[in-house]
Amino acid sequence: MRFPITNNADKDLWTVFDILRGMGDSTAVRNFVFSTAALKFLSENPELGFQVPPEAHWNQVMKHGIDFGRTLSRAFQALEFENTSLQGVFEVYDFSKVIDHVSLFKAAEYLDRYSFALKDQNDPDPLSGTVALFAERLFALAIDREGVRGGEVSSPPGISRLLPQLVDVTRGTVYDGVSGINDFLVELYRYAKSKGGNLRLFGQEIHHETWSLGIINLIFHGLYPHDADVQRGNTITDPAWLENGSLMQFDAIAMNPPFGLSNWGYEVAEKDVYGRFRYGLPSRSHGDMAFVLHTLASLREEGKAAIVVPHGVLFRGAADAKIRGELIKANMIEAVIALPGNLFVGTGIPVAILILNKKKDDSLRNQVFFIKADEGFEKISRSRNDLRESDIVKIVDVYRNKKVEENYSKFVNIEELAENEWSLTPLRYFERIEVSTKFGTVEIDRSQYERLEIQRVRLSEVAEITRGFVPPKETEGEDASHLLVNLSNVQDGRIVPEELAGIKLDLKKAKQYELESGDILLSSRGTSIKIVTVPDDLVIYDKPLAFSQNFLRIRVLSQRVDPLYVKAFLDSPLGQFYLEALQTGTINVSLSNKDVGNIEIPLLPLDDQRSIGKAIQDADLEQEETITAATKRRNEAYLETYSKMGIAGTFRIVD
Repeated sequence: MRFPITNNADKDLWTVFDILRGMGDSTAVRNFVFSTAALKFLSENPELGFQVPPEAHWNQVMKHGIDFGRTLSRAFQALEFENTSLQGVFEVYDFSKVIDHVSLFKAAEYLDRYSFALKDQNDPDPLSGTVALFAERLFALAIDREGVRGGEVSSPPGISRLLPQLVDVTRGTVYDGVSGINDFLVELYRYAKSKGGNLRLFGQEIHHETWSLGIINLIFHGLYPHDADVQRGNTITDPAWLENGSLMQFDAIAMNPPFGLSNWGYEVAEKDVYGRFRYGLPSRSHGDMAFVLHTLASLREEGKAAIVVPHGVLFRGAADAKIRGELIKANMIEAVIALPGNLFVGTGIPVAILILNKKKDDSLRNQVFFIKADEGFEKISRSRNDLRESDIVKIVDVYRNKKVEENYSKFVNIEELAENEWSLTPLRYFERIEVSTKFGTVEIDRSQYERLEIQRVRLSEVAEITRGFVPPKETEGEDASHLLVNLSNVQDGRIVPEELAGIKLDLKKAKQYELESGDILLSSRGTSIKIVTVPDDLVIYDKPLAFSQNFLRIRVLSQRVDPLYVKAFLDSPLGQFYLEALQTGTINVSLSNKDVGNIEIPLLPLDDQRSIGKAIQDADLEQEETITAATKRRNEAYLETYSKMGIAGTFRIVD
């Protein structure tokens, strides 16, 4: 007797994966579990319209476990032969080559305990019923156990539920050009059905195994082949969906392209015949923007798309910046929604949703709507987050109604976007009201500073700001011409001489990157901001100093400002606020020369500046001397105590 699928089936799924673990090949494990489950599902639901020949029927396959892998492979061959729509789906892996046929049969026996017949289930709905939800748990379990990198096979459940509500299409055609296991297509169809609509689904997937899993997923949801068609191939170099020699046009698109793809097809894009790159050609090293442009070219004139992108797409310079600018000026970008980090398996990279709209409302033209939804999530494991239903509801409500909420959503006009080099990073346009400083966490009122009737000056007007260089290999001894200052060498507001590495620079580089007394070093990479002034007494370093690419050097060139005063401002809570607000990136956080140069500092009389700078320097020195003296007194007290205990002679201080 076989039982309907219940929550207890999840325990047996774990057992199945444990049994197959010895196969070693994760591809074989995934294909076995999904292929056999699909074979059982098709065998027990003849009303779906697939032809299952007798030799391929589940009951026949499960008659005995002798040479089970070969029996299974023959069944799949027969099934594909009888159903042209299934060709290539089940023969991804040849199970006749598996040595341990006993484990295969034992794993299949666990699946055999349950009925996959829709009529036997508590909820027989093929789209959202018992079997469909079981299939979704099966996919989630496989992805978690196999550690599939985020976005390569499927997207987080929260994102999959969110995107259909953003594009909000209930009739017509929808498309996913990197469809993976087709979770977006399933959710788009499910959303349309919940609104009384109906969709035709189209997709393309480059990897054969993933394409196979995606077709099986559609079968489990009752969508294939009548409502969905997914082709194999490279979307950029060989787009599958064409009409009369042009890209097929869709009513809506939802897509989660692979993150940071380098080998994406630049050479083919240079000769593209589909008009996809009229807004510019993406860089060779980052293909994210190629998928954005392909999406736009595949939309109908009234179409809308939601694309999941890493933050690099939003702020990267050069070619990507040019393309962003052209898209913004053409009013193709409607909104950008920042999401939390750690949503994907295998990567903590935070992402955003880029919404393209070919028929943007006139009231929204020449501006972009930003939503900062990166703080709304729940932890589902130690390293994974997901969107709660309440988070999704809020995002959708704010987006659809274009609600402006403090520190959550706002419009940014085209002039401000242009001033920021067409950056679409949401955090760029939302002020961090609180910053961590040496006083603890403080709340900043930038507007109060900007209302002050005082004279200000941009750093770029009084100083030269230079990024450091990628250093050559370390050089030992007398061959070294300079000592390199790196992030680790700046501690407690000073350059520690003991750990400086030697390098050899030619005259040109020495002239460019040699440090002088009064130079300010500002860390340009990493979330922890370090600021240090090169001391007047350089004799403590036995060679000239140079600085790495992890720093910006601020060299005061004008008699209008004092270096110590500039450092005091940048070290202040207000200065820290500006620096944090200007940081770009999420994983690789950085500061640009231009952004730092645009910071305005109060322009006081030079004598006042020097007095302020010296007062800060003296306060830091007094703190350091006080700590040193207190440490010395503490150590003396400890040693005296150890002497009284009679154990002072048992150890010797060597450093």
